[in-house]
Amino acid sequence: MARLLKKLATFRKQRHSSRGQSLVELAIVLALLLFIVIAIVEYGFLLNQYLDVLDAGRETTRQASLGDPFYDDGTLDGQFFTDIVALADNFLLPIELDPNEDDLVISFFSVTNGNVVRFPDEDGWSRFGNHSTQFPSADIEARLDASAPATGVLLIEIYYNYWQTLNLPIFSNVIPNPIPLYTYAIMPLSAAEPTPTPMP
Repeated sequence: MARLLKKLATFRKQRHSSRGQSLVELAIVLALLLFIVIAIVEYGFLLNQYLDVLDAGRETTRQASLGDPFYDDGTLDGQFFTDIVALADNFLLPIELDPNEDDLVISFFSVTNGNVVRFPDEDGWSRFGNHSTQFPSADIEARLDASAPATGVLLIEIYYNYWQTLNLPIFSNVIPNPIPLYTYAIMPLSAAEPTPTPMP
């Protein structure tokens, strides 16, 4: 009988021990699952904003490629850049670029026989002066076929900082806040096509 009571006491002790172990395991798994769910939600917000910025950059470039960056005398028309800024602001809504951290960089090129001439300069035209282009002229030249006819190319780059929506310390300590995003779009710009010099 004493042996039976001893076995019963041992069984009860093991049962309580396994309950405590299960509770600890459940707490660890739930914490991990909660972390994963929060990460998925935050990534969803980030991806949504990135796609909005990407689409806005493409649509801005598509619409701006119909414009003319030059006056009749061949000098740069500042209104061309102002019009692109207005287009970008419109397509980015409800997102607004922060003048202290974000930027919109515009460049266009005239290409003849593989020779690339960049306007307005090698850094591109920056709306807020926070960034310069990530595309040197050599990169644009490498993307073009040297045997292609003379062409014009428009490049618009958007630098945007995504501030975490949930802003939880578990992410802010590991992932930078804001998270820098970068998009670009390249389109033909017929008004920038080099024109042959007229023969006398």
